[in-house]
Amino acid sequence: MDKSDANQIFVSQTVYEELQPSEDYMGKFRAFEARSKHGLELRIFQYIGDEHVGLSREIPTEFKQTLPLEPKLSKEAAYYFAHAIKLRPFIATKVGHGQNNYNLATMLWFLATDSVGESEATAMYPHEPDIYGGGKATLEEIYKYYDSIDFNVIAELANFITEELQPYYMFWDSKGPFWPLFVKQDGATKLKKEWPEIWETFELNDAKLKEG
Repeated sequence: MDKSDANQIFVSQTVYEELQPSEDYMGKFRAFEARSKHGLELRIFQYIGDEHVGLSREIPTEFKQTLPLEPKLSKEAAYYFAHAIKLRPFIATKVGHGQNNYNLATMLWFLATDSVGESEATAMYPHEPDIYGGGKATLEEIYKYYDSIDFNVIAELANFITEELQPYYMFWDSKGPFWPLFVKQDGATKLKKEWPEIWETFELNDAKLKEG
C-alpha cells in the first residue's frame, strides 16, 4: 500500500494473473518492480482502467524517478502499429465483445510477425507466412478462421500479445474494450519517428487515424 498515491489501486502478481485473461481487465494494468520494507523484490500492478470516476491513473510518486526511458518500438511492435493503422476501418467494423477483439489482435500479430519475416528474408531463406491462408486469404476469411478457433485458445494468445505490447500501452486508445487495436496520434508519431521506413512502406498518414 505504501507504493501507491491517493485513489490508486495496486494488486499482486497472483491477482493480476487471475484477472488479466478476462476481457474486462485485459490491458488495464501497468507493471512496476518494487521492493518491500523487508527487502523482498516483487512485481506489482497498477489498475489503470478508465471506467471508474475518481480513480487516479497517474504514475505513482514512488516510481516516477525510477522509470526507464520510453522504450523504442520493437520491430514486431512497429509492424503491429503499422498494420493497426492501415486496417483501422476493417477493425472498426469488427470490434466488440466476446471473441471479436481477440481475433483482431491475433490477426494483427500474425500480420506483424510475417512482415518482420518478409523484411529479413533472403533468396536462400525465404519467409513462409504464418497467418491463416499463407498471405492469400482476404481479411474477412482470416477473421472468420480465427473466430472459429476455441475461445480459450484465442484468449490465451491475445493475453500473450498484450504482454508483448505492454511497454507501449500509452500509445493505444484505452477507451475500447481491448486496448491494442486503435493507435493514438502520439503512437503514430512514434512509429513515424523511430521506423520511418515502415511508415513509408505502408504509405501511412495521420488521416488514417480518423478512418473507421
